[in-house]
Amino acid sequence: MKRIGFLILTITLSLGTSALAFADGPNSLRVGLMPAVNSIPLIVAEHDGLFQANGVQVELVMFHNQLYRESGLQTHTIDGSISDLVNAVATVSNGFDIRVTSASEGDFALLASPHAAVQNIAQWKAASGKIQTGSLENSIVNYVSERMLETLKADPSKIDLVPVLNLPSRIQMLLADKLQAAVIPEPYATMARMQGAHLIADTRILPSTPGVLLFTGKAIAEKTPAIRAFYRAYNEAAARVNADPNAYRSIIVAGGDFPPAVTNDLVIPHFAKATLPSEAVVQDVGAWMVSKHMIPEAVPYGNVTDGDLVR
Repeated sequence: MKRIGFLILTITLSLGTSALAFADGPNSLRVGLMPAVNSIPLIVAEHDGLFQANGVQVELVMFHNQLYRESGLQTHTIDGSISDLVNAVATVSNGFDIRVTSASEGDFALLASPHAAVQNIAQWKAASGKIQTGSLENSIVNYVSERMLETLKADPSKIDLVPVLNLPSRIQMLLADKLQAAVIPEPYATMARMQGAHLIADTRILPSTPGVLLFTGKAIAEKTPAIRAFYRAYNEAAARVNADPNAYRSIIVAGGDFPPAVTNDLVIPHFAKATLPSEAVVQDVGAWMVSKHMIPEAVPYGNVTDGDLVR
């Protein structure tokens, strides 16, 4: 019990004093963000007052550590979060009640270090040996790197995976040529390229990226109207960004805790109206996770997703 209490205290402190002042209720949501491009519609919805206009109170909580985000969900300190399918499937497989309620447009890039021998996909294909690649074992980062290479008919088994959990450390090692390659999320991939890294591939070549928005079962049971209002605001924000992405660059960089240096070069995705990830994508992620011994068996699509909130 002491450990659980300490964990809850840690999460509360990580959220800041606003967590204590937030008026929780059936018409309010606290939603976790990560400093990644799939947070953009939420940042714009907050900036433009679209949550309030749709009748829901939303507090966005920025996490720089995935562990804190997951602990926030499991302690119900937050109601939902930006996440990814690998994490969502693992969470459901482990028995925690969350549901993916929509897909989101994240972006990752496989980058080569400034002086690496392999600096593009043609050289990757021609390489005879393994390529030392900074990544996260058994994670969305690992999944997308393999799927990108397969899509380009390159051999993912050439990845000599070097686990580097801390993103700033991964970027520093890449730019210092201590790694030959690394998988980096946007907008940090843009920043790394500005400092000399080379693009081998990015997830824009995939049919979809396995980023998601998810909510806890408790939030879905108690706050369904609020989540539906949240998604109305999300769709309006996505449409505004699609119509004029450049108008929101400074707002996105500030709200997303992005490096200011990427403001003019940030690749802003086209955001689809909120909808569930396809069953085929969820099944592919599950099969990949089984092959990596992350989960004992695939989790049924209906156990991972809840489509009622975006209909």
